[in-house]
Amino acid sequence: MSHELASAIALQVTVFPNCGFGVGIVFHHAVLDGKTSTSFLKAWAHVSKSEADSAAMVSLPPEHTPYYDRTVINDPEEYVAAYLNAWMSLGGPNNRSEVPSYSARGSFELTRNDIERLRKHVGTSYDGHEFTKEADDLVCEDGLVSAVVLLSKSIRNMDGMNGFMWSKEDVVGYIHSTAETGNEMGPIGVAGSPRFEVYSTDFGWGKPKKVEMTSIERTEAIYAFEIMAHQQLTMKTLELCKVAPPPQPPHSASQPKVLPLTFFDILWLRFPPVERLFFYQIPSINTQLFLHSILPKLKHSLSLTLRHFVFVAGNLIWPDDSHKPIIHYADGDGVSLTVTESNMDFYHLSRNDFREADECQSLIPHLAVSHEQAAVLALQITLFPNSGFCIGITSHHAVLDGRSSTSFMKVWGQICKDDGADSSSFNPSYDRTLIEDPAELESLFVNEWRKEGSPNMNNNRSLILREFQVPPGSVRATFQLIKEDIEKLRQSVCAKNSKSPSTFSLICGYLWVCLEKAMIDINKERAIFAFSVDSRSRLKPTLPCTYFGNCIAACIVVAKREELMGENGVSFAVETISEGIRGLDDGVLKGAETWVSSINSVRSERITSVAGSPRFEVYSTDFGWGRPWKVEISSIDRTGAISLSESKNGNGGFEIGLVLKLEEMKSFACLFAKGLEAL
Repeated sequence: MSHELASAIALQVTVFPNCGFGVGIVFHHAVLDGKTSTSFLKAWAHVSKSEADSAAMVSLPPEHTPYYDRTVINDPEEYVAAYLNAWMSLGGPNNRSEVPSYSARGSFELTRNDIERLRKHVGTSYDGHEFTKEADDLVCEDGLVSAVVLLSKSIRNMDGMNGFMWSKEDVVGYIHSTAETGNEMGPIGVAGSPRFEVYSTDFGWGKPKKVEMTSIERTEAIYAFEIMAHQQLTMKTLELCKVAPPPQPPHSASQPKVLPLTFFDILWLRFPPVERLFFYQIPSINTQLFLHSILPKLKHSLSLTLRHFVFVAGNLIWPDDSHKPIIHYADGDGVSLTVTESNMDFYHLSRNDFREADECQSLIPHLAVSHEQAAVLALQITLFPNSGFCIGITSHHAVLDGRSSTSFMKVWGQICKDDGADSSSFNPSYDRTLIEDPAELESLFVNEWRKEGSPNMNNNRSLILREFQVPPGSVRATFQLIKEDIEKLRQSVCAKNSKSPSTFSLICGYLWVCLEKAMIDINKERAIFAFSVDSRSRLKPTLPCTYFGNCIAACIVVAKREELMGENGVSFAVETISEGIRGLDDGVLKGAETWVSSINSVRSERITSVAGSPRFEVYSTDFGWGRPWKVEISSIDRTGAISLSESKNGNGGFEIGLVLKLEEMKSFACLFAKGLEAL
């Protein structure tokens, strides 16, 4: 570096015999920011790890491919001229390269548990009203709350481009203040970001043992990186068992029980199972408390619950002498229960922001399925010491719909909460005679499945389920729609359409448009949206809300993508979905004979579908240790569906779960937020 020339970057590789090596990087801040420099290192690591021939051109992943077009940055306020004049007005370079005497370096860790304890403290101390304390009050008793509020306010003020850009006066003043400060204590800054994920920089010999930002010794900054993984993530199996209903009294007849499937069930015969995860926070939990207190209560109450839901402990079979599958239960049958202990981060796995889609796969129980027999339900309970536990449920879609499976979980939770007292007033209805089938949909659906993979209808009775894989590079995220956002959205749509839409149509229409706009390299002319409607109250005669089994009608709507992408796309999407729902008023079974063929006809196309419902109220599933910390439908990572549930906070809002490729998720998040801001 000289008065006339400065390098953009310098590198040093240092070998430590019998130990390892270190890579040092120094870069010019006027050329690279933190994100750019870490992208450079990750690109270098990607090429190194690929072990490609030196003469070959290695393709970089999109997130690390540099973009050099400066024309995308406009400068109507002439910031460039103002900044250059400020630097040129200084008498000379201010060299702050001296490390203050008696300085010491230290690295500190904040675990997820620590962060949640801080969040809880701030949440109980701050009521949301505007704060009037000054920055010099940070050393008082409420200093943490003061700091959080001041920083949060500053971040909120940066929303939108007007707040994002510093004023020229602020920047010029800062430039001059750094020149005047010298080696005295200046403002405390933050360098780096956990979002850079520096510990993922793998050159082919594993992740870094340590990453640190050495330049903070001269800048008085704090650096913040994601925490380094000190230990290998493990999943330890504590118990494998089957939980059965309580034994019948000696005098009662021990006879197999059979429950036939209806056409509502047969529709989903080979669809993938539905998987849900219920996270419960108990910071004081340990292995001993879990094994000697919590787990016995969960197992005992599960057994009592199966007294009501006896067919959940059974199996789906297709006897040779039956024209359709049946649910078969015999004494001694039970639900498969896996009990595990994990050292994974409970709060990371249950967070709302981006994370890898398959990170929770080890928490999901396996549903035993063969050509001849399929389990109805499987459960897994995973302990996270000092954090909580998670209940994973995998259910066969041909036996339980969303209402039935969530009802099962709530009854189990209530019995457990009541210390085993079977006070539940929920008695599932198994009466199949309530469902009439004048159109003979049952035979139609059975024949559709029997000829799948067998053009000559050679009696295909296999119970093997369709398998969908998690697309590589997928990430999961949860988005929140608060009540105020929904009302603003309703006003916006009603301004263009006199009809007031249902909340379901409103939310789904908005999500549909955001998703279509976020999709990369999609050249389809039409967009497809599919959802299910609980038909218990729509059938004639109506079914009790406690009816056990499937009772959902499929609804598929199609729209031109150009209409969804247009200025009035949201209003158009909402009306399209509303029209599909209104079509059910003529009878939920109208057109039902085409359900299976319609679903199969669009299998090769990308479909936006919906899983779950806010009406299930999954956050009321309390086993005695409070409401769930997080509930998610994990199976959407393979089906591509949107999951919907009520808000955890019970404030009239909604939670939306989504799994997409990373770049598509970033685009969706931006569209989702900006669309709401524009209302």
